[in-house]
Formats: sequence, C-alpha cells, structure tokens
Amino acid sequence: MGCPKKFSTAGGMGAALLDDPQRAADIVRSIRSALPSHISVSAKIRLLKDTPSTIDFVRTLVSAGASSITVHARTVGMKEQDEALLERLRPVIDSVKQYGGVEAVVNGDLYNREDMARVVEMSGADSVMVARPALYNTSIFRCKEDGGMLSKQEVIKEYVEECVRWQAHHKNAKYVIAEMMTNRRAPKSLLRSLPHNYPGNQTISKVCACHSISDLCKLWNVQMSMERWTKLLDIKPQTTTEHKYEDAYLLRLEKNDFGSSNRIQAEAILSKRPRIKDKEDEQKCK
Repeated sequence: MGCPKKFSTAGGMGAALLDDPQRAADIVRSIRSALPSHISVSAKIRLLKDTPSTIDFVRTLVSAGASSITVHARTVGMKEQDEALLERLRPVIDSVKQYGGVEAVVNGDLYNREDMARVVEMSGADSVMVARPALYNTSIFRCKEDGGMLSKQEVIKEYVEECVRWQAHHKNAKYVIAEMMTNRRAPKSLLRSLPHNYPGNQTISKVCACHSISDLCKLWNVQMSMERWTKLLDIKPQTTTEHKYEDAYLLRLEKNDFGSSNRIQAEAILSKRPRIKDKEDEQKCK
C-alpha cells in the first residue's frame, strides 16, 4: 500500500489505498479469512500526512487482521531521491507494537548493516526491509560472520557468473549491471557515501559495448573452463519480447550528473523507456 507510481494509484491500488482505509481493511480482512491461521498477513504502508493519521491507519489494518506492518519512512508525495523521514518512525512503530504479536518493520535508505542497527534502535522496530540498497550492493545481506559486504566489483562479477549459469539474455544482464553502476535512485544526501570504484575501470559505456554474455564475462574478468566457454559461445540468441532497452537509455545513466540540479529533468527522460516497434528499429539496437 505504498507504491506511488501512477500505474498503481490510477487504479486505486498502491498508495491510493492510504486515502481509502475502508478498502484497505477489506483487502486485509479478505486475505486473512482466506488463509490458514498459521500464515501471517503483512501490509506495507508509507507515512501519512501526519503521525496521528498514520497511527489510525495502522490501527485499521491490525483490526482487520494484519500480523505484520512495514512502514516506509516517506510520504506519498516524496520521491525515492528525497531523504527518508526516519525521525517520524518511533511513534508509529510504538503504535504497532502495542498490539501483542504484531511485527513492526521499517524501510527507507538502509544501505548497510550499521544503518539498519541504528534505525532499529532509533525506532524500536523488530526488523528492517530493504529494496534499492539491495540493488546497489546485494551483499548487504551478508553477516559479519560471513565476511560482511563484498565490493561492487565482486558483486557484479558474481552476477555475471549467474547470468552464465542461467543463460540470461545479454540485454537483460546489461540493464541490471547498469542499474548497479548508478545512484540515480539514491537520495542526493547519500551520494558521497555510495561510491562506484571498479579496479578494472569498467563503465556503463563499456557495458553497453558488450553484445553477448561472453563480452560481459571478458569485461568483468569472469574466468571459466574451456568447456564452459564453448557451451556459452554455442548458445543460440534468445528471443525477447517487445520490451527492450536501447543502449542510449543505459548511457544516459552515465552521462547525466544525477547529483546536479538537472537530476529531476534527467529522471523524467529516463522514465520514458524505449520500445522497439519494428525490425528496422530492432537492428539499430543490436
């Protein structure tokens, strides 16, 4: 119940439900009644305009049968580049925890385990949820006992290895890697603490210059046996749907300065994902 995107809110879904507590409660109640009692029902919301309104909404969801509430520390009007309002979490989480057995989860700008521990202590939450930080560095889930977070280089290299393993289409792989190599979805205040340093001098431009998984393996120095290389090179190109990304879309991630005043304009451009309409356009994309 927190997605602010137009494709959700236009249909009365996502964040639109924050303005329709009765419907939100009906959804939770219907799910609760349809599931066995040992299966929990969770709900994720955003902060409402003020703390009392948020607490009232939480009460409505819990009364309807929600057994876990996740609070995203942003209001509906805030964008992902706006800094999370972590200081508003405590009273809301306290309101969740007053209902015995209901889990309280927090979400918003938790890019490392130190941030997680700090916000859990600050808010009193039981646990945290991460989304964009996991795209920045998926090793965020590694415990200290496992060696802690890996470097960006190691994470992307492991991702390429998985692409080989599952025979991913190279264009899908390029898109994911390009997203890993940009901070366009991170708050401006955190950009300095989210560096992109690659020992092999890899750039989004170099990723876009790759036209196969083999090329990506060479760029990221993924070593494989000759047998595995042969199998990889023998894989026939996979068919794709009409939803494809031109390299120009990915290159904008590198060319635009997302820390500048042009960031909002750049984001508007990036939101318009190109769609291949005919074979001629498809050839241009190759």
